[in-house]
Formats: sequence, structure tokens, C-alpha cells
Amino acid sequence: MHAHRMKAQTVGPLVLLISAVAACSDRPTAPETPVPAGAVASSNKDHNPGRGNGKSDPACATDNAGITLPPGFCAIVFADLVMDGQPAAARHMAITERGDVFVAINAARNRQPRFGIVGLRDNDGDGEADEQVHFSPGLGGSGLAWDHNTLYFGANDRVLRFKIPGNHLTPVGQPETVVSGLPAVGDHISKTVVLGKQHALFVNVGSASNACQVQNRVAQSPGVLPCPELPVRAGVWKFDARPNNQTPASGERYATGLRNTVALAMNPRSDELWGVPHGRDMLFENWPQFFTQQDDAVLPAEEFVRITRNSNTGWPYCYFDAITQQRKVLAPVYGGDGTLTNNGASVNCASYNQPLVTF
Repeated sequence: MHAHRMKAQTVGPLVLLISAVAACSDRPTAPETPVPAGAVASSNKDHNPGRGNGKSDPACATDNAGITLPPGFCAIVFADLVMDGQPAAARHMAITERGDVFVAINAARNRQPRFGIVGLRDNDGDGEADEQVHFSPGLGGSGLAWDHNTLYFGANDRVLRFKIPGNHLTPVGQPETVVSGLPAVGDHISKTVVLGKQHALFVNVGSASNACQVQNRVAQSPGVLPCPELPVRAGVWKFDARPNNQTPASGERYATGLRNTVALAMNPRSDELWGVPHGRDMLFENWPQFFTQQDDAVLPAEEFVRITRNSNTGWPYCYFDAITQQRKVLAPVYGGDGTLTNNGASVNCASYNQPLVTF
């Protein structure tokens, strides 16, 4: 992963979960110290875990727990997550209507952690979780989605459904398997899960390779055309969230050409799906005749895209150059040199889903 890629990391003695709340005044933000790489921030000033008990806003940390925030926001440490004396690798979060927080736990190199989900509750409204539970023993993952007393969990190879009714913080009964047999080998196996209207369940299925080369991540290795991964991976699949024991064949390949869309979210008002797929790696390492190390640090852009049914964002054939070209250009594995936008009639980069914002 390049330095500009966003990914979960753990540093220091603990992984921090930070709940950012509105400040009473535009007081200065935290000192200019590095942001803890393991910190996860929730910055919705209209929501504050624990506020369901009528308590006032909790006091914020004087240093915003080491996170630099814009004026009008402040932060405190909501919970420290530790597993077997080590920082727990927190992935996605889901927050319930009453303010309970669930956190997905994975492990380095995709080893299975001792438990896969942490439940957190602030009983006294002071902004710090004073109740913590663990469940999903021996099965970790990344994706979480909450809907009406039900928690959906995206493990690497399946989607589970936990029933957590009423005032419970732990599930009732055993989890139900919504989908099993999801691809879980190769480069990108983490699953993101998102719920939409009419019982839609969207699942990110990342690519098995960096750029669909004949030899993955090997210098000068050409790309396979057409890429055989696209029918089964590198896209977003749509399932019905209600049935149990589905397989990948039960779902619909909703969108394709998305290398690994870990960031996936639904606009609840418009029911539109949005995402930020991770761009490819190793432009300089594999193609030094076209790219410098500096190019490699900033290319390609991560793309913020609207994901619609049958949309194609262009992986592995094209990538977005937001530095000099401001457009999608042909990937070097398919004959690109950093400026070309097509390869005869076979690839037309302008025809693919274009980003609204790039990073």
C-alpha cells in the first residue's frame, strides 16, 4: 500500500475509538501532533452516544485525544480496544438508535481474532463506554450494518445476521448465515456490507489481484483481456437481506470495475449507493520506464463515485490521473504509458464511470 492509501493500522499501546461531538465554542483544535493511525472518528454533531438518557454533553478532552479537528468540534476517547494485551484491529462501526456502538474486529494478515465484534455502551452519558461485550468468537471481519434490532456482519467469506433485540447489547441465539462462499483468497478479501431500501443488501467483493496481470504484481507482466475476475469479483453484489443460506449465485452483480470498495455507503434519502474504491498499486515498481517514484506516490487517484446498477468504473483497464491528465488513462498493463486514454477499439477509458471527487 502506498503512503497515500487509507487503511486500518494500529500504533502505540492502544487502538482508540473516538467520538467527536460539537464544542460549545470555536476554541482551538488539538496541537499539531500526528493523528493516531488507529483512531476512528465519528463526527456527527447531531448524535452523541449515550444521549438517550437525557444527560448533557460530556466534557471533551483538552487535546481532542490527539486528533486535529475543525472549529466547532471536539473529541474524547470513547473506548480503548485491547485483545489479549494487544491493540485490537478495529474496522467498521455501526451505531444503533439508542447510541450503542458495535465494532468489527479483524486481525493482521487476516488471521482470525479471538472475537470478531465488540459491543460498547455508555450508560451514564459521560461520553465514555462503561460496558463492553465481545461476540462472534473466532470469526473476524470488516463490515457492519445495523437495521431494526439486527446486526449484519461481513466476515471475509460470508455475511452473518445477529438478532439483538430491545435493550440487549449481545445477540440472542446463534447468528444466521445470510450468504456464504464469498471469495476470500488473493489480495482483497475484506467485505463491506450496506443495507438499502426494499431489503437490499450490498456487499463489496474486492479483486483477487492488483491489476489483473498474467503474473500478479510482477514487473512488465501484461494484463489479461478480458479480465477473468470481473464476473465474480472486483465489484458490488446485491442480495436480498431476508433469506438465509444464500450463495454468490443468489445475488446480482450490481456494479463492476471496482478494485476494492472498502468505503461503501447508502444515501438514506435518495437510496443511492456511493463508494471509494482503492486504486491500483506499483506503477513505478512494475513500469519504471513510464513512472517515477513521485508518480507512484500520487497515482492513481482514489475515486469517489456514484455506484448504479450495471455501472463500470474501469478497473483494471483504466485509472484516474488527478495530477496532470484530470481524466482516466489506460493502465500500463494494457498498453498505457501514463497519457494514453484508449487502446484502439478494445478499451475506451472515457466510457467508464467517472469520479465526482478524487483523493
